[in-house]
Amino acid sequence: MKRMPTCAVALTLLLSSLLVFAAPEEGQPPPRIVLKEKVVSLARPEGAYLIPGGTEFSRDCGRVAYALAEGDRRWIVVDGQAGPVYDHVRAPRFSYDSTSLAYRARKGEEWYAVIDAKEQGPYTDIVVWPPFAWHSSRAAYGVAKEGKQLMVVRAKEGPEYDEIHGPELSPDDSRIVYWGRRGDSWFSIIDGEETPAGDLFGDVHFSPDSERCLHVERRWRGFFSPKMQGFVLMDGDRFGPYFAGPAAVRFSLDSKHYLFVARSWKTRKWQVVTDGKEEATDFEFRTPLVTLSPDWNRVAYYVTVAGLESIVLDGNLLKACEDMPFSLVFSPDSTRTAHVEVIGGKHYVVVDGEHEGPYDHICDDAQFSPDSRHVAYQAGKDGEEFVVVDGRAGPRYEEASRGLSFSPDSAHVAYAAKKGGEWLIVVDGVEGKVRLSEVRRGPVFESPTRLKLAGVREPGPEFVRLEVEIEAAP
Repeated sequence: MKRMPTCAVALTLLLSSLLVFAAPEEGQPPPRIVLKEKVVSLARPEGAYLIPGGTEFSRDCGRVAYALAEGDRRWIVVDGQAGPVYDHVRAPRFSYDSTSLAYRARKGEEWYAVIDAKEQGPYTDIVVWPPFAWHSSRAAYGVAKEGKQLMVVRAKEGPEYDEIHGPELSPDDSRIVYWGRRGDSWFSIIDGEETPAGDLFGDVHFSPDSERCLHVERRWRGFFSPKMQGFVLMDGDRFGPYFAGPAAVRFSLDSKHYLFVARSWKTRKWQVVTDGKEEATDFEFRTPLVTLSPDWNRVAYYVTVAGLESIVLDGNLLKACEDMPFSLVFSPDSTRTAHVEVIGGKHYVVVDGEHEGPYDHICDDAQFSPDSRHVAYQAGKDGEEFVVVDGRAGPRYEEASRGLSFSPDSAHVAYAAKKGGEWLIVVDGVEGKVRLSEVRRGPVFESPTRLKLAGVREPGPEFVRLEVEIEAAP
């Protein structure tokens, strides 16, 4: 990493006050599309009390599950089918691929995990939940039983521990790791094999191909004021010691390379370790620490400079500002960047080095289209929200912060917006006609011209899926 001289840092701070910012263009070009909408009813709860917070839509917008109550009776309805009656139920959860559903239920003093309508248990309590990793439908959860804790993986109970944490699953769903404590000693259980993990449960990071595994071991050091010391184990090599352990771990998409950021135990300086090679830096890192481009040829580090926040991009220190609330985003082809800066209390989106704004707030990270040619983000100003696409601001709404997404061919951008207290779909600035009281999932593109979202329609409530077809304007 290149270091910038002190005079250059000062010059960078000075230039931040001299930048000229480009305000987004207002308005949209004439509509070139029309939207055909179809409402599909998923369920209409009737005859019982709908438990607040107990409704879940699947990620593909095709399924819904909800909790009902009647007197002392509680039950879950999935895809219109009522499940068994319990004394208490907790909110259902769909797996990431939308194929599985799980919830917790209690009969008397005993707890059960109900996964795809099959009851597992009984247990004293269920202590690790939900059972699905963000990328996985493999059910794994932790339970308390007869004074001990144990992990249940695909309905099979593991060994007993005094305490458990985890689990983490590999991207291909084939490997699983969790941590268990017996007395003062922690163990990592990786693919069913138990190994010592030190004085505190560690971390495990899988490569995208699930073949490589970076493991962190932590131990207390010192007597009067003990500090947590961490070591990194990777491909048979041991790195460290570090304060607590690595603060960020990244693998390349082809799984051939890895990088982590950690503070040296000996020098107190931050180090960047790339494929086993340690490189010290004088920068003070801050969360989220590091972002890598998809091709792994570009890297952004998040640092503090003279009490301000900045980014080291490709070895060059960018101008510092009051705050950078979101991560820097690389385009899919790795050639473009976007990030958010706060200057003078106002928010700006910096796209390829050019500032767009000012705004009162930015709702989330900017997004690049799949072909990397377009960039969009959701912004707020004067009490209203809108979407900015390639520097052009769209219609203003009460809210415009739901489900911003590009079509697979990069030709369209869609999101949900709130207008007059109701939600509607917006595609390329064109509003749909259907109104919903809530939007729970989506919009999600199924193809370049088809998308869907899931939500609630009144009176009812009625749980629905809104299907949208994009056609060329006549």
